[in-house]
Amino acid sequence: MRKRIGHGVSANAFGQGVTILIQIASLPIFLSIWDLSTYGKWLMMAALPAYFAMSDIGLLTAAANRMTMLMGAGEIVGARRTLHSATAFMSAVCLGVALLTAVGLIYLPLPMLQSPGDRWTLWLLVLATLAAMYSGIDQAVFRATGRYATGILTNNFVRLAEWLGGIAALLVVGHAVAVALAMALVRVLSLRISWQIARHGNATFGYGLREARWMEVKELVKPGLAFLAFQLSSALSLQGFTLLVGSMFGSAAVVTFSAARTLARVAVQATSILSHALWPEFSRLKGAGETQALQALYARSIRIGGATAVALSAVLAGLAPWILPAWTRGEVSYQAAIVLPLLAYAAVAGAGHIPRGVLMSTNGHGQLAIGFTLVSALSLPFAWALGLVWALAGVCWSLLLAEATLTVFSVLLARRQVGATLRQNAPVRP
Repeated sequence: MRKRIGHGVSANAFGQGVTILIQIASLPIFLSIWDLSTYGKWLMMAALPAYFAMSDIGLLTAAANRMTMLMGAGEIVGARRTLHSATAFMSAVCLGVALLTAVGLIYLPLPMLQSPGDRWTLWLLVLATLAAMYSGIDQAVFRATGRYATGILTNNFVRLAEWLGGIAALLVVGHAVAVALAMALVRVLSLRISWQIARHGNATFGYGLREARWMEVKELVKPGLAFLAFQLSSALSLQGFTLLVGSMFGSAAVVTFSAARTLARVAVQATSILSHALWPEFSRLKGAGETQALQALYARSIRIGGATAVALSAVLAGLAPWILPAWTRGEVSYQAAIVLPLLAYAAVAGAGHIPRGVLMSTNGHGQLAIGFTLVSALSLPFAWALGLVWALAGVCWSLLLAEATLTVFSVLLARRQVGATLRQNAPVRP
């Protein structure tokens, strides 16, 4: 288990390196070709497909957890049935969403999309998002067969190739349609490569649709809908706030907000390196009934995760006045009223990664999903109200307050669930 976690941490570290590279390099590269207004519009359009990513209603993540727990219990037939059922569901969803989006972009009046080029850009971005969703089937196989690190590496090489393709199109052509087309082509072509790597050495696990069962899909709907709540919460927190800032303060303010939040979220992303590596281990220990090991792993990891998030946020607070102007080539200046609450938000969010992970990786996240939905639903109007009073700084403070509420709730639920699992599996004394 230590070896798998170590490989998972290394793979996630590489993934976060790719994320940081993309986030840091994108802004100056795009601004070297486009002005602030054009880049701000691109950020807003790129934020919209995140809502299409929720069209799987969270079922694929629930299926991956179930497959991993079944494999931990030695039930290969059940895991294969879950895989086939999830594949059938995802095939229907991706095809349906692609067709409906195309029809909607042709016939619906959409004031935000002022030209045919804007509509083509958005459709291609949606297509890339759907291809990334479909590749989640391979990621579920990697997790269930103990090759989580291989799956993460494969996915992040694809992400890097997708970004490089988009940057090449930006530098050569310079039009948003070309950038979106290059990114979509890379994502679609990568599906075959990912499938071959996931299947290699695990042909007996079995891809296909032969054992797909409607009842299996129905059993995954409840935990899937709970994951959908998390996806919606994430979209409201990330893309939703981007759109809110743009509507309240203009596209140039989107760049300022996005740059400051990207810097702050380095602490969150660093904590996720450990958290995501632990997901398959939490699932496997739960499926195998090893509750003592599950409790010990959770107790150690939550201390490490919290300390890492706080320490990194403190370091970034000291470096931010120099990093932001240098990174954005002077386009975005350091503003303590914006950056500091975002860094506090990052520290709190990073500390909440592990407790959320232990709940979500074992499909025990129902109550947490309800709390996330309620807080997220209130966060945008609350941010709007604070934005009217304190401008962009008010939006940043609303993020911090919402995340603090969610982290406390996550810790309490995780402590209760891990303790209940331990008591449930304790031996009965005569």
